[in-house]
Formats: sequence, C-alpha cells, structure tokens
Amino acid sequence: MDSTLSVKQRILSVFVIFYVFCMFMMAWPWPASEATKEKVLGPAIGALDFVGVWHRLRLFAPTPPLAHGNVEFQVTYDDGTTENWKPAREQFAPGEKPDSYQRYYYYYVLWGWERKMDGIWPALAAYIARQCQSSTRHPVWVVFVENYAWIPPIGQALPEPDHHTVLMNYHVPTGKVTIGDGQVAVW
Repeated sequence: MDSTLSVKQRILSVFVIFYVFCMFMMAWPWPASEATKEKVLGPAIGALDFVGVWHRLRLFAPTPPLAHGNVEFQVTYDDGTTENWKPAREQFAPGEKPDSYQRYYYYYVLWGWERKMDGIWPALAAYIARQCQSSTRHPVWVVFVENYAWIPPIGQALPEPDHHTVLMNYHVPTGKVTIGDGQVAVW
C-alpha cells in the first residue's frame, strides 16, 4: 500500500485542519473574543464567512447576548396597503418553532450589518419587491424593521419584542435606499 499522499489529499487535509482550528477559535470562551478573533483570523474572515465558520455568536460568558428579536419586511403597495413579507418557509428545520426562519433572517441580516447594508440589504429588498409583484398591486416601499426585547435575568420569562427600529427603506420605483441613520444611496 502506498503511504504517500497525493497533492489533492494534502490540500484537503490542510483545509480540514484549518476548518477545525477555526471552529475551535470561534467557539473559544475568551472574555473579549471578538477583537482577538478578528486579529488572529483577520485575513481569512471573508473565506471563513463563505464556508460558514465565521460568526459573531457570543457562545459563552462573560458577554452573552443582551437582546433577542426578529426582523420584519414590510411591503407597501401602490394602493396604500401594507403587509409583512414572510419567507416561503416558516420553520428553519423540522421540529423548530414556527417563525424560526424569520429569526434566521434576523440573525443573517444583522450579523456584520456594516458590510451588508450597502449590498445585501438592498438586494434582499429588491428580491422581496419582485416576490410581491402582481398584476393588480405593485410594491412601492420595502422597509426592514428590527423588533427586539432585552433579555431579562435568569428565572424571568422572555418578553415579546417591544422595541422597533427601522433599519432600511427601499423605494422600489427609484431604487433609492435610506439606511436607518439617514444615509442615502441609489442601488
């Protein structure tokens, strides 16, 4: 039996080792892990995000999440009616609570929002507008609204989201995008 590895096997082995290393780096309970992770993994963050290893989850103390929530995609039509667009799926996986897919959207839209607001948010809004287009009604506005609530101390019930923040307005006919802080762009 040949004991030498082919180039393909070596590359695959390096990738697997790097992937497992990055998984441990992401889950390591550092007190200020975010800054350290960015320093150590900085040049590879784009690739790690692409393969699904990079995340901003605070898995361990001392900095657990302080809020929970969801995101609504409000569509206003040319006849003045407004409704919330929901993804085709209600559940992220079998056995999940209803609207778990909406929570998935919330995390996806808000993680690394600084990088996403110029490209992914307007693209998602344009996609939603196309999905809501019909022969009788045409979308005029797509608005992303963040709904969240502060997580109470252990032992208290988790409240329903009671804070609401407009993240982005997308004017469908003109392609004008207004980010929550007033930044305006045409997408």
